[in-house]
Amino acid sequence: MAGDPTAYLVDGQPLKMTSRQIGIEARAADGGLQRKTQTVWATRWGPVVVLPRAGLNWTASTACTLQDANVGNVRATDTALGFGRAHSVQEMHAAMRNLGTPWVNTLAVDRAGNAMYADVSVVPDVDAAQLQRCAPSKPAEALLGAAGLVVLDGSRSDCDWKRDPASALPGLIPITRMPMAVRSDWVQNSNDSFSA
Repeated sequence: MAGDPTAYLVDGQPLKMTSRQIGIEARAADGGLQRKTQTVWATRWGPVVVLPRAGLNWTASTACTLQDANVGNVRATDTALGFGRAHSVQEMHAAMRNLGTPWVNTLAVDRAGNAMYADVSVVPDVDAAQLQRCAPSKPAEALLGAAGLVVLDGSRSDCDWKRDPASALPGLIPITRMPMAVRSDWVQNSNDSFSA
């Protein structure tokens, strides 16, 4: 924001970034240890990042932040415990309802002869129309294809991740809209996107 690089606008309303000091012990030139500190700034979406090679810079008018859908994901433990208790692919699928699986596909079989493929993981609820509508610039839009980086316009609340009431967590795609197949012959994951 003009005059204050640690403030930003959302729907025309000013908000302040937060800061915290992080520090590490690092080896000094003389071989001894010295404490190095850095101030880390964050917005409501996450920490400010600077990645000049990708065109993500912190300037007087623009700052880029990283919103991570897996921050604070302690649900993964509950999902794993549910997998351990499951006796069928249906129970495996039910164990994923909390959206705790961080990023992986799941394959399972049961004694009844069912095979399941599911990509029920932590995925922000952003569709193709929103990606296009909320890209703050053509270079930012190009980062999706070039580097897999999604850049959304943080100055507009209508560009936030969607909040489907069916989701176990606001902003994530609910299990009902995730890819899943149960078959009596076989399923396969070849480490390629199901939508490719």
